[in-house]
Amino acid sequence: MDRARLAEWITQRGGAVVPDHKKCIEIFSDQKQLEEAGVESSLPDMYLIADKASTTAKYLTALALGVPRVSGVWISECVMSQKLEDYRPFQLSNGWSEELGAMCASTFIEGFLHGTTVLVSGSAQFQHNWCQLLTLAGAKTITPPAAALGSRTAAKSPQIVCDFILSDKKLRNGKESKMAKMCTRNRRLSQQQWNTMAVETGSPLKDYGVDDGVSTILDKGSEGGLGTEPSIGEAFGDADGNADSSADPWLVSHRWARQCLINQRVLRFNGHPSYVEYS
Repeated sequence: MDRARLAEWITQRGGAVVPDHKKCIEIFSDQKQLEEAGVESSLPDMYLIADKASTTAKYLTALALGVPRVSGVWISECVMSQKLEDYRPFQLSNGWSEELGAMCASTFIEGFLHGTTVLVSGSAQFQHNWCQLLTLAGAKTITPPAAALGSRTAAKSPQIVCDFILSDKKLRNGKESKMAKMCTRNRRLSQQQWNTMAVETGSPLKDYGVDDGVSTILDKGSEGGLGTEPSIGEAFGDADGNADSSADPWLVSHRWARQCLINQRVLRFNGHPSYVEYS
């Protein structure tokens, strides 16, 4: 794909080329501020042009924001026909799903991480990148207090509430236990997350460690159903389907976060071995 030529074709015909994913985020942020201020405005049609699905910052940002990822062939077709063709036949997949073992084409679900809190631990760049991406997808993100892991009083400090601890490297030398003492997990899955898991997997509740005779997650709260939302610990049990009653957040790597964006749903921390593999 000749990027320079594609950019020239786009600008010559009245389109605009966004320089990078940061500008894309800025455009979406400005639109959100206008909406909150009650100003009528609409986002311009925006597309990510790429050769193939990838895990670059641009591609992951597009997944978080719901920007269609489209092959450059689409631009060529538009130029040849002298009109804006339907982009959908040229749309690229979300990327490779480790759990499905195939390329994933899950429909964009705005804010699918809403109700989930993730503590992001690592270098300043790692924290910035993943806090930004996960926040765009609806999660609440927090970072560890300064020097908390090295503090002798960390265990005595008020506990941090989070569901997952996303780290750029495996915590060693007792840091994992210190982090666990600092944090507690008491979040519950939102209705949207339950619906997402049901639609994406079609799994009965017992597959998530809850067996009450209800056929699917979508039946939750109906007559004969649970009536209350199971905790994330009940939803994400162990490999044998047993509910996780531990109060400790789950330690995951960036591969888990990346796969959540690709699959457009909150994934189990133990859904694939790579979720706890660190660079």
